[in-house]
Amino acid sequence: MGGIRERGWYDASGQKQKDAILNTGSVDEVEAHVLEAVAETDGKGLILGPGCVADQLVPEKNIYAVRRAASRYQRYLDAG
Repeated sequence: MGGIRERGWYDASGQKQKDAILNTGSVDEVEAHVLEAVAETDGKGLILGPGCVADQLVPEKNIYAVRRAASRYQRYLDAG
């Protein structure tokens, strides 16, 4: 899966397919993306992060959403 989508996704022709979740996504979209990462790995060996760096334009609320979602899903993993 790579890092959290900190950049837009482009197809082979260079057309943007998705916007960056951290920059333009809602808090709910960011949390859903974290859940997707947890589900794909079953939480094993998961390192949650935006790749090398996070864009300076990432809204603070989305950074907190990643942290909140990670804490929430950690409880799920601990219970399983």
